[in-house]
Amino acid sequence: MTDNRLILTATNPESVPLHETGGVSGLIQALQENDFIGSAVDPRSAYLFNSGVKIMNCISLVGCSPVYALNQNPGDDPAGLVSFSPVYDDVQFIYGTNSLTPKCPECRESINTWRQSLPAPLQACNTVQHKIKCDHCEKMIGLDSLRFRREAAIGRFFIFVHGIYPHEGVPMDAFLDRLGQYMGSPVTYLYCQGK
Repeated sequence: MTDNRLILTATNPESVPLHETGGVSGLIQALQENDFIGSAVDPRSAYLFNSGVKIMNCISLVGCSPVYALNQNPGDDPAGLVSFSPVYDDVQFIYGTNSLTPKCPECRESINTWRQSLPAPLQACNTVQHKIKCDHCEKMIGLDSLRFRREAAIGRFFIFVHGIYPHEGVPMDAFLDRLGQYMGSPVTYLYCQGK
C-alpha cells in the first residue's frame, strides 16, 4: 500500500519547535486543542495521532476527486493519521518515490543516480554525511544544494499528514502562519510517497 504524505517543516532547516512554546509537546497540545489532531493511536506512542475533526479547516483539498479519510484505524493503510518525527540532532533529508530527478547545480545535467546512496523513500538520512556524485561533471554535491521543488524535505523536525495524495491537499496560509509561531520560522509543505 502506498503511503502518501503531506509533510510540514520549517523553511529554516535548523528550526525545531521552540522551547518557549513548549517544544514538541506544546505544538502537539496546540494542534489537539484546535482539533487538527485527535487522540494518540497508542497511548505509549507520543508521535502518532488520529486526525482531528477540524483537520480540513487547515488543509484545502484540490483536484478532481480528492478524498481524506478521517478516523481510520491504524493498520496497513496509514491514511487518516498524523505523525511527528523526533527532533533530530542534525539536519535530515527525506524524499519519496515521487521525487523528481534533480539537476546538478554545477553543470545543470540530471543526476540520474542520486538515489543510489540513500536509504529507502520516506526514511530520514543525515544531509551532512550524504553527498551525491554528478554523473556528468563528477562533482560531489550536498543534498541541501539540490532542488526538489515540493517533493523532498530538509530539516530537523517534520509533521506528516498521511493519506494526502501529492498536490491534492494544500495547507491554508493561516495554519502555516500558526505553525510558524511554534517553529520560530515560516513553515512550508511538500509531498512524498513511499511504501
